[in-house]
Amino acid sequence: MDINNKKNKLKLCLIGPGTKIPPKSWGACEIIVWYYFNILKDLGIDVQFISNPDNSSVIKFVKINKFDIVHIMYDNLIILAPEIYKYCNKILYTTHFAYLPQIFTNKKMYHPFKNLLKFHTFVHIFAISQDIKDVYIKAGIPENKIKVVHNGAADDLFLYKEIPLYPERTIYIGKIEMRKRQYLYTSIPNLYFVGHHHNSPFQSKNYLGSWDKETLYKNLTDYANILLMSDGEADPLVIKEALMAGLGVVCNEISSANLDRDKDFITIIPDNKFNDIPFVQKALEENRKISVHKRGEIRTYALEKFSWKNIIQKQYLNNIEKLL
Repeated sequence: MDINNKKNKLKLCLIGPGTKIPPKSWGACEIIVWYYFNILKDLGIDVQFISNPDNSSVIKFVKINKFDIVHIMYDNLIILAPEIYKYCNKILYTTHFAYLPQIFTNKKMYHPFKNLLKFHTFVHIFAISQDIKDVYIKAGIPENKIKVVHNGAADDLFLYKEIPLYPERTIYIGKIEMRKRQYLYTSIPNLYFVGHHHNSPFQSKNYLGSWDKETLYKNLTDYANILLMSDGEADPLVIKEALMAGLGVVCNEISSANLDRDKDFITIIPDNKFNDIPFVQKALEENRKISVHKRGEIRTYALEKFSWKNIIQKQYLNNIEKLL
């Protein structure tokens, strides 16, 4: 099928996690589905999405509409694949599960990975990083059934300023929870925190509250760089969003998927240094000094590598065309 041929137009369905799309504030999977939907629509694709907690309604929706491509974008819903495969041409599957790159090294983590191994013959996998692709290959899934299509950021939503309002400040954005580990870094000067307070002993005088999306789009560019030191990430959106807004990046290995390590405005903290606070503080200070003078370069890098428009057009649709 030629996806650009109007007489033979691609009909595509995105399946979300069963929650509201678009989300009002947090919800990485939900916002990704929303970005895909709008960009595909702008590109002339006949695209619909469904995010319904009733699986029978999702199956019925797919059956009635007879899509060419159905893309399951939430890991638990792999169980739908054997129910819907006969109603469409191809099924794609993507997971954003934070601990998937570590699935073989941390046995205490639950994940519906066994369901994927059981049902993978029904789907083609679009993995969001090479590390995740490697996990699937190690698990015995054929490499030719796996493509890498990484996450990005919306280039038209995030405000970009050549000169930040707070060139001496770093920002840490994410749900305030044990996984994100914000509580470890509250003693670092000039580090500010944003996110919904969930399940963490975190307390800081530099806590800015929980921003809605519009505030994030507008205010992120005011800072010099971003810190992310989670104990589990797949391909974190906030890193790509920070780059799009002109910020430098300081993160740990687990949070560094798809980043170019040769860029001097990207600093990767070794895994064994995550709780060395003086080391992290020095890395933040050095990265700020570099990043505030390279914001144009950072923005250009983000546009070229992480623009959702480019990713969906050049990676996503190209891979779909090859499948069809």
